Amino acid sequence: MSNTTSTEAVAGTEQAIREELDRFVAGDSGRSVALEVLDGPAIRADVAGDATRPAASLVKVLLAIALYRGAARGEFDLDATVRRGDLGTTMYPSILEAFEEDRPLTLREVCAFSLLTSDNPAAEYLRELVGTDRATAVSRDLGLKQSTFDAGFGDDALADNEANVTTAREALQLFIHIERTPELADLRRFLINNLRNNRIPARLDDDVPVMHKTGSLETVCNDAGIIYAPQRRIALAYFCEEQSDTVLTSVDIADSALRIVEILTG
Repeated sequence: MSNTTSTEAVAGTEQAIREELDRFVAGDSGRSVALEVLDGPAIRADVAGDATRPAASLVKVLLAIALYRGAARGEFDLDATVRRGDLGTTMYPSILEAFEEDRPLTLREVCAFSLLTSDNPAAEYLRELVGTDRATAVSRDLGLKQSTFDAGFGDDALADNEANVTTAREALQLFIHIERTPELADLRRFLINNLRNNRIPARLDDDVPVMHKTGSLETVCNDAGIIYAPQRRIALAYFCEEQSDTVLTSVDIADSALRIVEILTG
């Protein structure tokens, strides 16, 4: 393939990507999407990628990074244990209900539950342990200037969870940092095994790994992460607020992610 033909092919791919992102947003002022191709043609694109949106549970990723950074400095022991009963309860379904009150869980396992199943009591325990200052420091170090972390994950705090905000572009930065940081291998493993797969991974083949984290509130529907498609790592972030039906928005995200993969892998 000549250089001219190759350049034209990349330009065509980039145009198709931009058309798909525009199609997904479709004039909805509550939707944002951002993309970066990590292998192959250097394609970056977004629609409203800098718009501040509620992050919801996606900020649990920030807490996990802060925990592992603290552990690397000797501030936390990831193998230290906590009683399951000390993690509290919730009105929502929780994986912790599989364990007896006296069952010891390591901090690494608590972090895994916070990411694999988006467990709120596990995340709230980590928030109180790690502190918002450490999470804010991670945001600052990664240059996430529009991301804030002010609300917790207890049942009484979820109504104000829109205080936690970020942008689609900054979410990509967060996941690309995890992808490129050897010390965060545990987090990559947890996020690839995320059990909430009704958005980005939903229409992809089962053998396509996706390292991702969802975020959900009553009218909020988010998903961000990295698709390990054949010969392509594709970072994608969808942030949607003021959605009248988040189930249908989840389907829209799944359809869009599939189209992106098909455009980039043929």
